[in-house]
Amino acid sequence: MEYGKRIYTQYGWMPVMEEKPMTELEKILFLISDALALPDPHPALIYAARYALTEYERAMIPDWVATLAGGNSDLWEDVVDETRRSIEAEEVES
Repeated sequence: MEYGKRIYTQYGWMPVMEEKPMTELEKILFLISDALALPDPHPALIYAARYALTEYERAMIPDWVATLAGGNSDLWEDVVDETRRSIEAEEVES
């Protein structure tokens, strides 16, 4: 049973976390980063990153996406390693 912004559970009244819907850019970035976390990501991620760079303002996009978009598919493993390091560096800065 839900009453306003609280929900009654077996543990008593608990607050309900309001989730705001993800924007299209947030979905794209989430999918790219999620795919990069796989052990063997596909080189097509370069094109997804390039799409994000062309469709959205550069200020809205993390630097690791630009690193991925500028990568060479012939050196895919190196591109993935560099992009993963960029993601980790941005997480440390935050």
